[in-house]
Amino acid sequence: MTTEVEVIPQPKEQKTALLHSLTFAEVIESKKSVADRRGYLVAGPDRKGANAILPASLWKTWQHDVQVAMANPGLVPVPVRVQEYFQRTKHLQSPPKPGTDINIYGSNPAMNSQDITDLIQGGNTLDIDLGMGTPTGVPVAPNPCQGVLAKPPRFATSFSGMESFLQCPFKFAAEKYYKTVPYEETVHTIWGNRVHKTAENYVLNRLDGGTRPVEEECLALVKRYCDFFLSLPGAEIHVEQELCCTKSLKPCGWRDWNIVWFRGKGDLLVIKDRKLIIPDWKTGKVKNDIFQIEVMVALADLYHGDKFDTADGRLIFVKEPDPKKAMVGLPKEIYPNGVTKADIPKIWEKIFAITNRMEQAWETANFRVQSNGLCWQYCGNLHCVHNGRR
Repeated sequence: MTTEVEVIPQPKEQKTALLHSLTFAEVIESKKSVADRRGYLVAGPDRKGANAILPASLWKTWQHDVQVAMANPGLVPVPVRVQEYFQRTKHLQSPPKPGTDINIYGSNPAMNSQDITDLIQGGNTLDIDLGMGTPTGVPVAPNPCQGVLAKPPRFATSFSGMESFLQCPFKFAAEKYYKTVPYEETVHTIWGNRVHKTAENYVLNRLDGGTRPVEEECLALVKRYCDFFLSLPGAEIHVEQELCCTKSLKPCGWRDWNIVWFRGKGDLLVIKDRKLIIPDWKTGKVKNDIFQIEVMVALADLYHGDKFDTADGRLIFVKEPDPKKAMVGLPKEIYPNGVTKADIPKIWEKIFAITNRMEQAWETANFRVQSNGLCWQYCGNLHCVHNGRR
């Protein structure tokens, strides 16, 4: 639905943002400098073009203009395109200044279709154009917002499942609950799988003298790390071990469909001198994610807890040529002696805090939208208003 907006001259004190004629694709194509950005949004006289794209400015513009429009029905158009633009370009905008309310990054209730319906039924004259119409020929996934399924799939998750839910419960639901968005391999996941398979085959070949295939291009990235762990005398090494458990934290199989609650897989588990080391191959950019290490330690404890007293892990970012920068471990200020047995119950508390939220959403089919920097190009839920590929 697209509405023609008649621009009505406003007194200087009224901060009315006007809709701009550029399409979003044209906006992205022409983003080169702050000067260029002035064309994206025509703001009120007290907001210059450079400030007009800041999240706080856009949010305040939208809020103010809604209030003005409600007070003057039929006179002032609501510039919802400003709000839509804000939602769709948050990943391109500057972060808020210290002290800014982070809720400006949350989903706006005006994006809720029921709210829109209520406004229309109330006879309000607000101009509403949220960009919810889809051009002909663009595939649209079924709407995940369809209530509780008659026979919902049984809940089970993993670290990546928790990560997906925290990113956006709406996307998580489309993939795991309603299953309207099939899994799609990307060039990045294909490359990551190749590196993982090469590391797995190389270590297994060294352990049992096998001749499994390895890719030289991938081996060049992981060989030095594999050789180090293989050189540890007397070390017990497990390769790509499945680490799964029930909700009562009892070990179970990956395909124990009726009881499995949490799944994980250890790229390598190295146990030596009653210490567990968990290397995890990463093919993306270097980042610190200690929670993933903690989760793997907690799962490994269910299987090998009698063999170690302390544990440590390393996220190994194989594209980084400097080994010191490539390996990210647990911070010493939190774990001066590694993860001890006393730490593991606390890790499970953190896991349950997330999975309890997930299961509550699962039982009620209440999956809220949380827009983020992946919406524009990388989300498969084409029905969502934040998706840039619609």
